[in-house]
Amino acid sequence: MKRARRVVSAVLIAVLGLLIAACMQNPEALQPSDVIALVPSDTVTPADGVSRVPLDVQLLNGATDGEISFHVDKGTFAGSGNPDLKLTSSGHHAVVTFVAGTAPGIARVTATIAGVSVTTDIRQRFALPE
Repeated sequence: MKRARRVVSAVLIAVLGLLIAACMQNPEALQPSDVIALVPSDTVTPADGVSRVPLDVQLLNGATDGEISFHVDKGTFAGSGNPDLKLTSSGHHAVVTFVAGTAPGIARVTATIAGVSVTTDIRQRFALPE
């Protein structure tokens, strides 16, 4: 099973490497957003340390399932409590949940698969008292 995963990972890396090389020769050919899409369910959330924003990840144009690394510069991810998270996509899809930090500002979320990264921003606004 581990060997099969290594082979699949190696093939994925090789294919994406070829796609990236093609982009370098023709920058209009394929962009990271043509390989992976990262879409938050909302782009604004209270900076209250508990609000959650699910992010939908789609692998596009024949990109195969694999390990996706996530990083957020302000806030954490549900289930880990950390600003970094790794998970494996299934059916060219994954969902990760951002947990707001406690300071207002822009949280930049990055998703990376096989060296291809995309980012999205979530604005954390002042949390109003209840």
